[in-house]
Amino acid sequence: MSSHTLTLAFEAATGMTFRDRSATARAQNALSLLTGDHSIEEVALLVDYRPASAFTAAFRPVTGLTPGQYRRRLAGPMPDGTASEDAADDPRQGLHTAG
Repeated sequence: MSSHTLTLAFEAATGMTFRDRSATARAQNALSLLTGDHSIEEVALLVDYRPASAFTAAFRPVTGLTPGQYRRRLAGPMPDGTASEDAADDPRQGLHTAG
């Protein structure tokens, strides 16, 4: 099977390009890492983005949020009871991933 035929079959089956699927998988992996104690820079390295700004640039189109916005949503309300800037009941509310 040629690489072109494989690419077409993959896109027909998933509705995504290889590149989009790879970006989605990396963002999904980053979501779980962002719930831990890793800095955003460490998460970027762990999902193979260098520099961290490349991670942010790839994460936002997939999730609809920057890594920092996602992390603030996870944090929820501030200690004084007010909502953080990007707080939501479900921190993945902005997630645009498919498959």
